[in-house]
Amino acid sequence: MLIGQRMKFTALAFAQEQPTQKRQLQVYRQTLAVATVNNYLRILGIETALEASDSWHPAIRLTTDAADLLTVRGRLECRPVGIGDTHCPIPLEARYERIGYVLVQLESDEMASILGFCKPITIDCPDIEIADLHSIIELPQYMAQLPYICEPSEEPPLE
Repeated sequence: MLIGQRMKFTALAFAQEQPTQKRQLQVYRQTLAVATVNNYLRILGIETALEASDSWHPAIRLTTDAADLLTVRGRLECRPVGIGDTHCPIPLEARYERIGYVLVQLESDEMASILGFCKPITIDCPDIEIADLHSIIELPQYMAQLPYICEPSEEPPLE
């Protein structure tokens, strides 16, 4: 998927709030991953509440390593991975209250690929193997089986 200017602007703004360069890069990449998954789901007609997500809340973004996207079915964790990565570390705070994990490969500042997803992991699982992901095509069917937990939003996708 193309990473739009609005997505990049938001990711840069969120990154600039962080105290260190390392954390700035992390928040920038996580924001692009969340926004990419948000756009994908919205294109498919799956309701999201991006601005209600922890990853969009300034204080939570400053103090945690969450990259969540709130949907009407629950929280999806959207983790960025690099080209050539074989697994994705999952921070402890992202192992709770998630309906699944979506891994997004950031190929450049212009392009991202959604690699796939996995169902909730156990608390003691430190990472996700990329080879074990379900196809992203299966995500809507998986989510349709889950109960609604919140009201739909009317926000437009980030482009």
